[in-house]
Amino acid sequence: MRIQIRNQITELLSTIKEGASFTRRGDQDTAYIVARDCLEAINSIAFTIEGSISNERNKEYYVVINRVKNNFNILLQNINSNNKVCEEAENIIACIDQLKIMLSNEKEVKKEVLFLPYKYSMWDSLESIWQASQEDDNCNSFVLPIPYYERDTQGLLKNRQYEGDNFLNNNIPIISYEDYDISKRNPDIIYIHNPYDDQNLVTSISPEFYTSQLKRFTNMLVYVPYFIASPYSDIRQSASFCINKGVANADKIILQSHMLKEVYKENDVDENKLVVLGSPKVDAALKLNRKEIQLPSEWNEKIGTNKVILLSSTIDSLLNIDNYLPRLAENINLLIKKKGVTLIWRPHPLLETTIKAMKPSYFDEYIKIKKIVLESDSCILDNRSNFDISFKFSDALISENSSLIQSYIMSGKPILIIGNFIIEERKKFLNSDILSCYFESSLSIVEFVDLVIKNEDPLANKRLNRYIKSLVNTDGNCGSEIHKYISQQIK
Repeated sequence: MRIQIRNQITELLSTIKEGASFTRRGDQDTAYIVARDCLEAINSIAFTIEGSISNERNKEYYVVINRVKNNFNILLQNINSNNKVCEEAENIIACIDQLKIMLSNEKEVKKEVLFLPYKYSMWDSLESIWQASQEDDNCNSFVLPIPYYERDTQGLLKNRQYEGDNFLNNNIPIISYEDYDISKRNPDIIYIHNPYDDQNLVTSISPEFYTSQLKRFTNMLVYVPYFIASPYSDIRQSASFCINKGVANADKIILQSHMLKEVYKENDVDENKLVVLGSPKVDAALKLNRKEIQLPSEWNEKIGTNKVILLSSTIDSLLNIDNYLPRLAENINLLIKKKGVTLIWRPHPLLETTIKAMKPSYFDEYIKIKKIVLESDSCILDNRSNFDISFKFSDALISENSSLIQSYIMSGKPILIIGNFIIEERKKFLNSDILSCYFESSLSIVEFVDLVIKNEDPLANKRLNRYIKSLVNTDGNCGSEIHKYISQQIK
Protein backbone atom coordinates (compact mmCIF):
# COMPACT_ATOMS: atom_id res chain seq x y z
CA MET A 1 0.00 0.00 0.00
CA ARG A 2 1.33 3.42 -0.95
CA ILE A 3 1.57 6.10 1.73
CA GLN A 4 -0.65 8.43 -0.27
CA ILE A 5 -3.33 5.72 -0.50
CA ARG A 6 -3.11 5.16 3.25
CA ASN A 7 -3.44 8.91 3.82
CA GLN A 8 -6.42 9.16 1.47
CA ILE A 9 -8.16 6.30 3.29
CA THR A 10 -7.44 7.95 6.64
CA GLU A 11 -8.95 11.24 5.45
CA LEU A 12 -12.02 9.42 4.16
CA LEU A 13 -12.38 7.60 7.48
CA SER A 14 -12.41 10.95 9.25
CA THR A 15 -15.23 12.07 6.95
CA ILE A 16 -17.17 8.86 7.67
CA LYS A 17 -16.70 9.45 11.38
CA GLU A 18 -18.17 12.95 11.03
CA GLY A 19 -21.06 11.47 9.07
CA ALA A 20 -21.78 8.89 11.77
CA SER A 21 -21.75 11.62 14.39
CA PHE A 22 -24.14 13.73 12.27
CA THR A 23 -26.76 10.95 12.15
CA ARG A 24 -27.31 11.36 15.89
CA ARG A 25 -28.49 14.94 15.56
CA GLY A 26 -29.56 15.51 11.95
CA ASP A 27 -33.09 15.38 10.54
CA GLN A 28 -34.33 11.99 9.41
CA ASP A 29 -34.06 12.48 5.62
CA THR A 30 -30.60 14.06 5.68
CA ALA A 31 -29.30 11.54 8.22
CA TYR A 32 -30.41 8.68 5.98
CA ILE A 33 -28.63 10.16 2.93
CA VAL A 34 -25.43 10.75 4.96
CA ALA A 35 -25.48 7.22 6.40
CA ARG A 36 -26.04 5.68 2.98
CA ASP A 37 -23.13 7.68 1.49
CA CYS A 38 -20.91 6.62 4.39
CA LEU A 39 -21.76 2.96 3.81
CA GLU A 40 -20.76 3.33 0.16
CA ALA A 41 -17.50 4.96 1.24
CA ILE A 42 -16.64 2.16 3.67
CA ASN A 43 -17.31 -0.38 0.89
CA SER A 44 -14.87 1.53 -1.32
CA ILE A 45 -12.27 1.53 1.47
CA ALA A 46 -12.67 -2.22 1.93
CA PHE A 47 -12.07 -2.77 -1.79
CA THR A 48 -8.96 -0.53 -1.79
CA ILE A 49 -7.45 -2.18 1.29
CA GLU A 50 -8.07 -5.65 -0.10
CA GLY A 51 -6.09 -4.81 -3.23
CA SER A 52 -3.24 -3.05 -1.41
CA ILE A 53 -2.06 -5.43 1.32
CA SER A 54 -1.48 -9.13 1.89
CA ASN A 55 -4.33 -11.57 2.61
CA GLU A 56 -3.00 -12.12 6.12
CA ARG A 57 -3.13 -8.42 6.99
CA ASN A 58 -6.45 -7.97 5.17
CA LYS A 59 -8.14 -10.44 7.52
CA GLU A 60 -7.68 -8.07 10.48
CA TYR A 61 -9.18 -5.13 8.58
CA TYR A 62 -12.02 -7.31 7.31
CA VAL A 63 -13.25 -7.95 10.86
CA VAL A 64 -13.35 -4.27 11.84
CA ILE A 65 -14.75 -3.06 8.52
CA ASN A 66 -17.56 -5.63 8.72
CA ARG A 67 -18.52 -4.23 12.11
CA VAL A 68 -18.76 -0.78 10.55
CA LYS A 69 -20.92 -2.11 7.71
CA ASN A 70 -23.25 -4.02 10.02
CA ASN A 71 -23.71 -1.00 12.29
CA PHE A 72 -24.45 1.24 9.32
CA ASN A 73 -27.08 -1.22 8.04
CA ILE A 74 -28.73 -1.28 11.46
CA LEU A 75 -28.44 2.50 11.67
CA LEU A 76 -30.21 2.91 8.32
CA GLN A 77 -33.01 0.63 9.45
CA ASN A 78 -33.44 2.60 12.67
CA ILE A 79 -33.51 5.90 10.80
CA ASN A 80 -36.28 4.52 8.57
CA SER A 81 -38.18 3.38 11.66
CA ASN A 82 -37.52 6.69 13.39
CA ASN A 83 -35.66 4.88 16.18
CA LYS A 84 -32.66 6.16 18.10
CA VAL A 85 -29.28 5.59 16.43
CA CYS A 86 -26.88 6.65 19.18
CA GLU A 87 -25.57 3.17 19.98
CA GLU A 88 -24.83 2.25 16.36
CA ALA A 89 -23.21 5.64 15.72
CA GLU A 90 -20.96 5.20 18.76
CA ASN A 91 -19.98 1.71 17.60
CA ILE A 92 -19.12 3.06 14.14
CA ILE A 93 -17.02 5.90 15.61
CA ALA A 94 -15.11 3.44 17.81
CA CYS A 95 -14.42 1.14 14.85
CA ILE A 96 -13.29 4.08 12.69
CA ASP A 97 -10.80 5.13 15.38
CA GLN A 98 -9.52 1.56 15.52
CA LEU A 99 -9.07 1.46 11.73
CA LYS A 100 -7.13 4.73 11.76
CA ILE A 101 -4.76 3.38 14.40
CA MET A 102 -4.28 0.16 12.43
CA LEU A 103 -3.46 2.13 9.29
CA SER A 104 -1.04 4.47 11.05
CA ASN A 105 0.91 1.42 12.28
CA GLU A 106 0.55 -0.65 9.12
CA LYS A 107 3.91 -2.23 8.27
CA GLU A 108 2.89 -2.94 4.68
CA VAL A 109 2.53 0.74 3.86
CA LYS A 110 5.35 1.61 1.45
CA LYS A 111 6.85 4.88 0.31
CA GLU A 112 7.57 5.35 -3.38
CA VAL A 113 10.90 7.11 -3.83
CA LEU A 114 12.16 8.40 -7.17
CA PHE A 115 15.79 9.30 -7.87
CA LEU A 116 16.40 11.58 -10.84
CA PRO A 117 20.09 11.73 -11.78
CA TYR A 118 21.09 12.97 -15.20
CA LYS A 119 24.84 12.29 -15.43
CA TYR A 120 26.33 9.10 -14.09
CA SER A 121 29.45 11.01 -13.00
CA MET A 122 27.23 12.82 -10.45
CA TRP A 123 25.43 9.69 -9.22
CA ASP A 124 27.71 9.51 -6.15
CA SER A 125 25.74 12.41 -4.68
CA LEU A 126 22.63 10.19 -4.50
CA GLU A 127 23.85 6.59 -4.48
CA SER A 128 24.11 5.95 -0.73
CA ILE A 129 20.60 7.39 -0.18
CA TRP A 130 19.31 5.05 -2.87
CA GLN A 131 21.12 2.11 -1.24
CA ALA A 132 19.47 2.93 2.10
CA SER A 133 16.06 3.06 0.43
CA GLN A 134 16.75 -0.30 -1.25
CA GLU A 135 17.38 -1.85 2.16
CA ASP A 136 14.15 -0.40 3.60
CA ASP A 137 11.30 -2.94 3.45
CA ASN A 138 8.82 -0.07 3.65
CA CYS A 139 10.13 1.57 0.53
CA ASN A 140 9.88 1.06 -3.22
CA SER A 141 12.62 3.04 -4.95
CA PHE A 142 13.30 3.77 -8.61
CA VAL A 143 16.26 5.28 -10.43
CA LEU A 144 15.19 7.22 -13.50
CA PRO A 145 18.07 8.79 -15.46
CA ILE A 146 16.92 12.06 -17.03
CA PRO A 147 17.66 12.87 -20.69
CA TYR A 148 19.53 16.13 -21.10
CA TYR A 149 20.63 18.48 -23.85
CA GLU A 150 23.79 20.37 -24.67
CA ARG A 151 23.33 24.02 -25.60
CA ASP A 152 24.73 25.57 -28.75
CA THR A 153 26.40 29.00 -28.93
CA GLN A 154 22.95 30.63 -29.11
CA GLY A 155 21.80 28.79 -25.98
CA LEU A 156 19.40 26.52 -27.86
CA LEU A 157 18.91 22.91 -26.77
CA LYS A 158 20.79 20.56 -29.09
CA ASN A 159 22.39 17.10 -29.01
CA ARG A 160 20.07 15.15 -26.75
CA GLN A 161 21.99 12.87 -24.35
CA TYR A 162 20.89 9.93 -22.20
CA GLU A 163 23.18 8.00 -19.85
CA GLY A 164 20.93 5.10 -18.90
CA ASP A 165 23.46 2.58 -20.22
CA ASN A 166 26.14 3.95 -17.88
CA PHE A 167 23.91 3.10 -14.92
CA LEU A 168 23.12 -0.38 -16.21
CA ASN A 169 26.80 -1.04 -16.94
CA ASN A 170 27.55 -0.22 -13.30
CA ASN A 171 24.83 -2.53 -11.95
CA ILE A 172 22.36 0.23 -11.08
CA PRO A 173 18.83 -0.96 -12.00
CA ILE A 174 16.89 1.80 -13.72
CA ILE A 175 13.44 2.53 -15.05
CA SER A 176 13.00 4.32 -18.35
CA TYR A 177 11.53 7.82 -18.42
CA GLU A 178 9.16 6.42 -21.07
CA ASP A 179 7.76 3.83 -18.63
CA TYR A 180 7.31 5.96 -15.50
CA ASP A 181 4.69 8.71 -15.54
CA ILE A 182 5.48 11.00 -12.60
CA SER A 183 2.17 12.84 -13.00
CA LYS A 184 0.27 9.59 -12.42
CA ARG A 185 2.58 7.87 -9.94
CA ASN A 186 2.93 10.91 -7.66
CA PRO A 187 5.99 9.57 -5.82
CA ASP A 188 6.12 10.28 -2.12
CA ILE A 189 9.72 11.49 -2.37
CA ILE A 190 11.76 12.75 -5.33
CA TYR A 191 15.53 13.25 -5.02
CA ILE A 192 17.36 15.51 -7.48
CA HIS A 193 20.96 16.70 -7.81
CA ASN A 194 20.46 19.19 -10.66
CA PRO A 195 18.75 22.34 -9.35
CA TYR A 196 19.14 24.64 -12.36
CA ASP A 197 16.07 24.01 -14.55
CA ASP A 198 16.62 26.33 -17.54
CA GLN A 199 19.35 28.37 -15.83
CA ASN A 200 22.36 26.24 -16.85
CA LEU A 201 24.15 27.89 -19.78
CA VAL A 202 25.91 24.70 -20.94
CA THR A 203 23.39 21.88 -20.56
CA SER A 204 19.74 21.48 -19.66
CA ILE A 205 17.85 18.48 -18.38
CA SER A 206 14.76 17.73 -20.41
CA PRO A 207 12.22 20.45 -19.49
CA GLU A 208 9.54 18.04 -18.26
CA PHE A 209 11.89 17.28 -15.36
CA TYR A 210 12.41 20.88 -14.26
CA THR A 211 11.71 21.35 -10.56
CA SER A 212 8.89 23.73 -11.46
CA GLN A 213 7.15 20.65 -12.89
CA LEU A 214 8.26 18.05 -10.35
CA LYS A 215 6.91 19.93 -7.35
CA ARG A 216 3.39 19.52 -8.78
CA PHE A 217 3.59 15.75 -8.41
CA THR A 218 5.15 15.18 -4.99
CA ASN A 219 4.94 16.60 -1.50
CA MET A 220 8.65 15.98 -0.84
CA LEU A 221 11.11 17.28 -3.43
CA VAL A 222 14.62 16.90 -2.02
CA TYR A 223 17.67 18.63 -3.47
CA VAL A 224 21.03 16.99 -2.73
CA PRO A 225 23.92 19.05 -4.22
CA TYR A 226 26.05 17.15 -6.73
CA PHE A 227 29.17 18.78 -5.26
CA ILE A 228 30.73 19.41 -1.86
CA ALA A 229 30.91 23.17 -1.40
CA SER A 230 34.27 24.85 -1.01
CA PRO A 231 35.04 27.71 1.37
CA TYR A 232 33.46 30.98 0.21
CA SER A 233 34.83 34.44 0.90
CA ASP A 234 31.60 36.38 0.53
CA ILE A 235 27.90 36.20 -0.25
CA ARG A 236 28.41 37.24 -3.87
CA GLN A 237 30.71 34.28 -4.47
CA SER A 238 28.32 31.78 -2.89
CA ALA A 239 25.07 33.13 -4.32
CA SER A 240 25.34 31.29 -7.65
CA PHE A 241 25.31 27.98 -5.77
CA CYS A 242 22.45 28.93 -3.45
CA ILE A 243 20.08 30.99 -5.54
CA ASN A 244 18.49 28.89 -8.27
CA LYS A 245 15.09 27.49 -9.18
CA GLY A 246 15.72 24.07 -7.66
CA VAL A 247 16.47 25.60 -4.28
CA ALA A 248 13.34 27.74 -4.55
CA ASN A 249 11.13 24.77 -5.46
CA ALA A 250 12.61 22.11 -3.16
CA ASP A 251 10.89 21.10 0.06
CA LYS A 252 14.19 20.07 1.67
CA ILE A 253 17.82 20.89 0.84
CA ILE A 254 20.50 18.55 2.18
CA LEU A 255 23.61 20.41 3.38
CA GLN A 256 27.09 19.14 4.21
CA SER A 257 27.83 21.39 7.19
CA HIS A 258 26.36 23.87 9.64
CA MET A 259 28.47 26.61 8.11
CA LEU A 260 26.91 25.97 4.71
CA LYS A 261 23.49 26.39 6.31
CA GLU A 262 24.56 29.88 7.32
CA VAL A 263 25.57 30.56 3.70
CA TYR A 264 22.09 29.61 2.47
CA LYS A 265 20.46 31.68 5.21
CA GLU A 266 22.65 34.66 4.28
CA ASN A 267 21.30 34.23 0.74
CA ASP A 268 17.72 34.42 2.09
CA VAL A 269 16.81 30.75 1.61
CA ASP A 270 13.97 29.59 3.88
CA GLU A 271 15.61 28.06 6.96
CA ASN A 272 12.83 25.46 7.26
CA LYS A 273 14.11 23.85 4.06
CA LEU A 274 17.69 23.49 5.26
CA VAL A 275 18.79 20.16 6.73
CA VAL A 276 22.40 19.58 7.80
CA LEU A 277 23.04 15.86 7.25
CA GLY A 278 26.31 15.76 5.30
CA SER A 279 27.10 14.74 1.74
CA PRO A 280 26.64 11.27 0.22
CA LYS A 281 29.79 12.00 -1.81
CA VAL A 282 31.77 11.32 1.37
CA ASP A 283 30.07 7.91 1.60
CA ALA A 284 31.09 7.29 -2.00
CA ALA A 285 34.72 8.24 -1.35
CA LEU A 286 34.94 5.95 1.67
CA LYS A 287 33.36 3.12 -0.32
CA LEU A 288 35.85 3.73 -3.11
CA ASN A 289 38.74 3.41 -0.67
CA ARG A 290 37.60 -0.14 0.08
CA LYS A 291 36.53 -1.10 -3.44
CA GLU A 292 38.46 -3.61 -5.53
CA ILE A 293 39.05 -2.10 -8.97
CA GLN A 294 40.82 -3.57 -11.96
CA LEU A 295 43.41 -1.31 -13.60
CA PRO A 296 42.87 -1.23 -17.39
CA SER A 297 45.72 -2.93 -19.24
CA GLU A 298 46.41 0.13 -21.40
CA TRP A 299 46.77 2.22 -18.22
CA ASN A 300 49.00 -0.37 -16.59
CA GLU A 301 51.43 -0.20 -19.51
CA LYS A 302 51.82 3.55 -19.13
CA ILE A 303 52.06 3.52 -15.34
CA GLY A 304 54.51 0.71 -14.67
CA THR A 305 56.44 1.62 -11.49
CA ASN A 306 55.88 5.38 -11.86
CA LYS A 307 54.15 7.64 -9.39
CA VAL A 308 50.74 8.65 -10.74
CA ILE A 309 49.64 12.29 -10.66
CA LEU A 310 45.97 13.06 -11.29
CA LEU A 311 45.44 16.50 -12.86
CA SER A 312 41.90 17.88 -12.76
CA SER A 313 40.64 20.74 -14.96
CA THR A 314 37.52 22.72 -14.07
CA ILE A 315 34.85 24.71 -15.87
CA ASP A 316 35.09 27.62 -13.44
CA SER A 317 38.76 28.21 -14.24
CA LEU A 318 38.09 27.94 -17.97
CA LEU A 319 35.45 30.67 -17.76
CA ASN A 320 37.30 33.01 -15.39
CA ILE A 321 41.01 32.80 -16.33
CA ASP A 322 41.93 34.46 -19.63
CA ASN A 323 45.09 32.45 -20.29
CA TYR A 324 43.68 29.22 -18.94
CA LEU A 325 44.40 26.87 -21.84
CA PRO A 326 48.03 27.97 -22.38
CA ARG A 327 48.63 27.51 -18.68
CA LEU A 328 46.96 24.10 -18.76
CA ALA A 329 49.15 23.06 -21.68
CA GLU A 330 52.23 24.29 -19.81
CA ASN A 331 51.36 22.25 -16.71
CA ILE A 332 50.63 19.12 -18.74
CA ASN A 333 53.94 19.39 -20.63
CA LEU A 334 55.76 19.94 -17.33
CA LEU A 335 54.28 16.76 -15.83
CA ILE A 336 54.81 14.71 -18.99
CA LYS A 337 58.52 15.53 -18.94
CA LYS A 338 58.92 14.70 -15.24
CA LYS A 339 60.84 11.44 -14.85
CA GLY A 340 59.24 8.70 -12.76
CA VAL A 341 55.76 10.18 -13.22
CA THR A 342 52.67 9.15 -15.18
CA LEU A 343 50.03 11.84 -15.62
CA ILE A 344 46.29 11.17 -15.62
CA TRP A 345 44.48 14.21 -16.98
CA ARG A 346 40.81 14.34 -16.06
CA PRO A 347 38.96 17.33 -17.52
CA HIS A 348 35.55 18.09 -16.05
CA PRO A 349 32.98 15.86 -17.85
CA LEU A 350 31.35 19.00 -19.30
CA LEU A 351 34.52 20.96 -20.06
CA GLU A 352 34.52 20.29 -23.80
CA THR A 353 30.79 20.93 -24.03
CA THR A 354 31.27 24.22 -22.22
CA ILE A 355 34.00 25.27 -24.64
CA LYS A 356 31.73 24.53 -27.61
CA ALA A 357 28.82 26.49 -26.09
CA MET A 358 30.57 29.42 -24.42
CA LYS A 359 34.18 29.62 -25.66
CA PRO A 360 34.12 28.26 -29.24
CA SER A 361 37.28 30.18 -30.15
CA TYR A 362 39.15 28.00 -27.61
CA PHE A 363 38.12 24.72 -29.22
CA ASP A 364 41.05 24.15 -31.57
CA GLU A 365 43.54 24.89 -28.80
CA TYR A 366 41.74 22.47 -26.49
CA ILE A 367 41.86 19.71 -29.12
CA LYS A 368 45.63 20.25 -29.46
CA ILE A 369 46.03 19.67 -25.72
CA LYS A 370 43.99 16.48 -25.94
CA LYS A 371 46.19 15.30 -28.80
CA ILE A 372 49.34 15.87 -26.76
CA VAL A 373 47.93 13.78 -23.94
CA LEU A 374 46.69 10.97 -26.17
CA GLU A 375 50.02 10.68 -28.01
CA SER A 376 52.19 10.74 -24.90
CA ASP A 377 53.62 7.47 -23.56
CA SER A 378 53.45 8.80 -19.99
CA CYS A 379 50.02 10.41 -20.04
CA ILE A 380 46.45 9.10 -19.79
CA LEU A 381 43.24 10.93 -20.70
CA ASP A 382 40.47 9.98 -18.26
CA ASN A 383 37.12 10.85 -19.81
CA ARG A 384 35.21 8.02 -18.14
CA SER A 385 31.79 8.65 -16.64
CA ASN A 386 33.20 8.40 -13.12
CA PHE A 387 36.62 8.94 -11.61
CA ASP A 388 36.87 5.65 -9.68
CA ILE A 389 39.98 4.35 -11.46
CA SER A 390 41.81 7.68 -11.29
CA PHE A 391 40.89 8.03 -7.63
CA LYS A 392 42.09 4.53 -6.79
CA PHE A 393 45.35 4.34 -8.74
CA SER A 394 46.69 7.89 -8.51
CA ASP A 395 49.19 8.82 -5.82
CA ALA A 396 48.32 12.51 -5.62
CA LEU A 397 45.97 15.15 -7.03
CA ILE A 398 46.71 18.51 -8.62
CA SER A 399 43.56 20.54 -9.16
CA GLU A 400 42.07 23.95 -9.41
CA ASN A 401 39.49 24.61 -6.73
CA SER A 402 36.77 22.01 -7.37
CA SER A 403 34.53 19.54 -5.57
CA LEU A 404 36.85 16.74 -6.69
CA ILE A 405 39.25 17.95 -4.00
CA GLN A 406 36.66 17.33 -1.28
CA SER A 407 36.16 13.73 -2.36
CA TYR A 408 39.87 13.08 -2.89
CA ILE A 409 40.77 14.26 0.62
CA MET A 410 39.03 11.14 1.95
CA SER A 411 41.65 9.01 0.17
CA GLY A 412 44.32 10.41 2.49
CA LYS A 413 46.58 11.20 -0.48
CA PRO A 414 48.31 14.60 -0.96
CA ILE A 415 46.61 17.41 -2.88
CA LEU A 416 48.03 20.54 -4.50
CA ILE A 417 45.52 23.30 -5.23
CA ILE A 418 46.59 25.49 -8.14
CA GLY A 419 45.16 28.62 -9.72
CA ASN A 420 43.69 31.70 -8.10
CA PHE A 421 42.55 30.12 -4.85
CA ILE A 422 43.56 32.46 -2.03
CA ILE A 423 44.56 30.87 1.28
CA GLU A 424 42.64 32.46 4.14
CA GLU A 425 42.83 30.76 7.49
CA ARG A 426 39.73 32.64 8.55
CA LYS A 427 37.37 32.56 5.63
CA LYS A 428 33.89 33.88 6.34
CA PHE A 429 32.21 30.70 5.10
CA LEU A 430 34.46 27.70 5.72
CA ASN A 431 31.91 25.18 4.43
CA SER A 432 34.56 22.49 4.13
CA ASP A 433 38.03 22.88 5.57
CA ILE A 434 40.50 22.22 2.76
CA LEU A 435 43.05 24.72 4.01
CA SER A 436 45.54 22.02 5.00
CA CYS A 437 46.06 20.98 1.40
CA TYR A 438 49.16 22.25 -0.37
CA PHE A 439 48.81 25.46 -2.38
CA GLU A 440 50.66 26.62 -5.48
CA SER A 441 51.24 30.01 -3.87
CA SER A 442 53.66 28.38 -1.43
CA LEU A 443 54.67 25.15 -3.20
CA SER A 444 55.36 24.78 -6.92
CA ILE A 445 54.08 21.87 -9.00
CA VAL A 446 57.63 20.53 -9.35
CA GLU A 447 58.22 20.74 -5.58
CA PHE A 448 54.92 19.00 -4.90
CA VAL A 449 55.66 16.17 -7.34
CA ASP A 450 59.08 15.72 -5.72
CA LEU A 451 57.35 15.22 -2.35
CA VAL A 452 55.10 12.59 -3.92
CA ILE A 453 58.05 10.77 -5.48
CA LYS A 454 59.77 10.70 -2.06
CA ASN A 455 56.53 9.52 -0.34
CA GLU A 456 56.50 12.59 1.87
CA ASP A 457 53.27 14.25 3.03
CA PRO A 458 53.76 16.27 6.24
CA LEU A 459 50.21 17.65 6.17
CA ALA A 460 48.48 14.24 5.83
CA ASN A 461 46.92 13.92 9.29
CA LYS A 462 46.11 17.60 9.67
CA ARG A 463 44.46 17.74 6.25
CA LEU A 464 42.10 14.81 6.86
CA ASN A 465 41.28 15.67 10.47
CA ARG A 466 40.40 19.30 9.76
CA TYR A 467 38.32 18.34 6.76
CA ILE A 468 36.30 15.70 8.62
CA LYS A 469 35.64 18.06 11.53
CA SER A 470 34.21 20.68 9.17
CA LEU A 471 31.47 18.34 7.89
CA VAL A 472 28.81 16.13 9.50
CA ASN A 473 28.15 12.40 9.07
CA THR A 474 31.56 11.50 7.67
CA ASP A 475 31.53 7.88 8.90
CA GLY A 476 29.91 6.42 5.78
CA ASN A 477 26.32 6.55 7.05
CA CYS A 478 25.28 9.88 5.56
CA GLY A 479 22.92 8.31 3.01
CA SER A 480 21.20 6.27 5.71
CA GLU A 481 20.72 9.36 7.87
CA ILE A 482 19.22 11.31 4.97
CA HIS A 483 16.86 8.45 4.10
CA LYS A 484 15.79 8.09 7.72
CA TYR A 485 15.15 11.81 8.16
CA ILE A 486 13.18 12.33 4.94
CA SER A 487 11.13 9.18 5.60
CA GLN A 488 10.17 10.53 9.01
CA GLN A 489 9.06 13.78 7.40
CA ILE A 490 6.74 11.79 5.13
CA LYS A 491 5.16 10.03 8.10
